[in-house]
Amino acid sequence: MTIKRIALVVTLVASSALGVRGSGDDFRAHLSDDLLGHVAQHTSTRTRVIVHGNDAALATLTTRHNLQILKRLAGGAVVAANSDEIDELSKDPAFAHLSGDPFIKVGMSVSNQATAADQVRAGVAGGLFGIGAIPGVNGQGIGVAVIDSGISSHAALTNKVVANVSLITGDPSVADAFGHGTHVAGIIGGNGAPAQTVTGLFTGGVAPGVQLVNVRVLGADGTGRTSDVIAGIQWAIANRTQYNIRVINLSLGHPVMEPAATDPLCEAVADAVQAGIVVVAAAGNDGVAADGTMILGGITSPGNSLLAITVGSLNTQGTVRRDDDTVATYSSRGPTRYDGAVKPDVAAPGNKIVSLEASGSYLPGAYSYLHRAGNGTNAYMQLSGTSMAAPMVSGGVALLLQGTPGMIPAQVKMALQAGATYMPDAGLIGAGAGSVNFMASQDGEQPARSAAGRPDRRPPEFTDRRDFLG
Repeated sequence: MTIKRIALVVTLVASSALGVRGSGDDFRAHLSDDLLGHVAQHTSTRTRVIVHGNDAALATLTTRHNLQILKRLAGGAVVAANSDEIDELSKDPAFAHLSGDPFIKVGMSVSNQATAADQVRAGVAGGLFGIGAIPGVNGQGIGVAVIDSGISSHAALTNKVVANVSLITGDPSVADAFGHGTHVAGIIGGNGAPAQTVTGLFTGGVAPGVQLVNVRVLGADGTGRTSDVIAGIQWAIANRTQYNIRVINLSLGHPVMEPAATDPLCEAVADAVQAGIVVVAAAGNDGVAADGTMILGGITSPGNSLLAITVGSLNTQGTVRRDDDTVATYSSRGPTRYDGAVKPDVAAPGNKIVSLEASGSYLPGAYSYLHRAGNGTNAYMQLSGTSMAAPMVSGGVALLLQGTPGMIPAQVKMALQAGATYMPDAGLIGAGAGSVNFMASQDGEQPARSAAGRPDRRPPEFTDRRDFLG
């Protein structure tokens, strides 16, 4: 594969904001890039700032610093501050680091077979007296929190959503006004039966037995505040026992503005993993510039978290074969900014995925060509992006966890990577360990490699620019 130009649109390490600001021994909290920029503008305009601290420290925000608290978080808060106020706050030893609150954006039949999910659900009969048998699984009893734009009523989700909550400040609705979260939910655990009367393009989600937990954090335009996503993760952690939440799906992200160690969204991911929840995150859709030039270092937050399972998007070329799969051009590639970590961890089908359409939502209304079949609460549409690849893996994780409930997040990640088929043309920074194979991950065996050797994989062309990238 020949690449004429590789554009590095981000500085990976050299411009790290971890260095000490100021001179001498004066304390200075670490500031994220967006806050550094705001301070440099010397503006009286206030921006949103995420701070961490105990109750005593947070109390000083209003008393000592005279700042307005916009939102409370577990162990933190969001305040409004201008350039001078941020500068003063950064001198307070009670706060080790300050971060901005940027906007987050969203980034089947063939896919089920391409990931071997159908084989995992079917199980293995075994030999004499059933020796070596592996029972089929469908994700039954596993709770998957879909932290997204909401989940609307759909025939394929009847009795599947066990809890609904909105963490959007001032917007209690849990319905999907944008249309992204419902599509994601269908990929994870939709029932394929209702689609049989209208289309053969959707045969069901990867793990149709899961319990879906709807955590709405994105509004009708598909965007939301980082702090709302953090609140959503914290809600999932707090309610994990009640709904057996073992997986969180994050098909969203924002540009990386600081190392993962101080990124509030990555910190929330770390808290979830520490609590025993597997966190699956989209790699992002920043793999190519407008002129078609490949971009490296475009992984978005929280996909830059070392503890998340970060998923890149594959173009399966509409076949179940693996030797013609390629990483979609738009799929973000590593390494991660600041930390230089190898990401994504794995890749999964994400190109032109047909799943559930939320009735009356923005996407099918604004882009009618996305609609594929059906109407009302039994309609289906097509989306592309790492937003679609991530729920493929979330569903696969649910299958693995049903089969082996005692697995911890690190073991799940290891199993997925060990079972993946390495893609030499994409490399580690394009597809990580490779294309997921849930059957191989369940067996604990390496998938068979093609005897023909390295297939001819040319960079795919994302020709249908009208396809919405999730």
